[in-house]
Amino acid sequence: KQWYQRRVATLPTGERFKDLGSIIVYCTRRQQCERIATLLRTSLPPWAPEEGELCNKNKGKRKRKALDNSTAESYHAGLTPAQRSKVQYHFMAGTLRIVCATVAFGMGLDKANVRSVIHYSMPKSFENYVQEMGRAGRDGRPAHCHIFVDSLGGDLAELSKHAHSNTVDRYSVQLLLRNIFKPCACAVLNKLQDQKTESDKDSDLKESEKKTDVNTESKEAEIEEEDDNQFEDDIDWTEVETSIKQVKKCPGHSVTFPIASLVGEVDVPEENIATMLTYLELSPSRSWIKVKQPVNATCFIQCYGGAAHLTDLAKQATTVLAALRFYQDKNRPSNELEFPYIELAAKMGWDAYIVRRELRDLDKRSIPGFKTGVLVEFKDLSFHVHAPGDLSDEEMDEVTDYLYKRVVAQKNAEVRRLKELHSSLLEVSSTTHYDAAHEV
Repeated sequence: KQWYQRRVATLPTGERFKDLGSIIVYCTRRQQCERIATLLRTSLPPWAPEEGELCNKNKGKRKRKALDNSTAESYHAGLTPAQRSKVQYHFMAGTLRIVCATVAFGMGLDKANVRSVIHYSMPKSFENYVQEMGRAGRDGRPAHCHIFVDSLGGDLAELSKHAHSNTVDRYSVQLLLRNIFKPCACAVLNKLQDQKTESDKDSDLKESEKKTDVNTESKEAEIEEEDDNQFEDDIDWTEVETSIKQVKKCPGHSVTFPIASLVGEVDVPEENIATMLTYLELSPSRSWIKVKQPVNATCFIQCYGGAAHLTDLAKQATTVLAALRFYQDKNRPSNELEFPYIELAAKMGWDAYIVRRELRDLDKRSIPGFKTGVLVEFKDLSFHVHAPGDLSDEEMDEVTDYLYKRVVAQKNAEVRRLKELHSSLLEVSSTTHYDAAHEV
């Protein structure tokens, strides 16, 4: 492993790199950045930048303290903001030659005279490699790029391990779907509506029978009535009612689930959960959900005038009255109220955005008899989706199979692309780095 790291130190001494300034060395891990930067500082002579390497954009600004060594420094998320800012400042100014950084360094980097990009570790994909090496030579002058490829597959194994760690097991998928597709009362309401319709139909039929006067009807009317009855007998009312119930689907409800608690429950990173929500929305067979912007789904209200103040506020605001009805907690102080306002809006059939606007305006209302105000806060950043609540067991199995297979397919595709990239780089690589250090 030490010999593998020594190659990075000897590469900048070759004919291709010895006179180049502003070099970026990309590593996979933070520890690699620290080790390679230390190795370069101890192996290479101090860097004396030429006049053309210096940047004039920092003229007129407060000068920062010079670095202890102008040869190489590390840059990664483990450093403090002040340390990262200092390294970036000197690299942009041209007083620091080499930066050993993770792949995040360089995004939005406005430095046109980067002369070289060296990859100590294999990039994640062809697209990442093209983007990262494209940060060199933006000023139109010649630039050199180099990549170290582990012929034993060490980098491939590490990146494949990351791809496998990002996948999700079936149980975690089921936990996520339980938070999304929460059962609603739409099916019960539809059943009650159907029963009411049938009851009305029976009462109308009895009423019509009472009004029928057989003595006043003509023979022709009797024949027509027999035809109508025959027509009604031919109709299968069971199929009609079944088709009506199939049409009456749940229109969907706004569902929120706090990001922090969901990440801990399903043991999946936030980015992976957001990706799976996108898979559900873009399903080719059926759009299961509609993803909305994350919101602070919990509303906290505190009345400085005490419990009587909160009671009077409920008389003027229907939202507060409904929240007291469903979410009042006896363990909390009597002048405080905390509730999920989007869930309340879905339960009452209200527009969540109108409810939020009304809650935000509570502290602006003046209630007679109280000089103190109302504190209204929104917290608990949550995922926000529009999802149905009447999925059958077969549909839940269907969406579980789809999401799990989609995640596994994405993982397999990522591993396959890594293998293709590794084999492609091996085909065009040299057996030693000495040849690449002196000639292209």
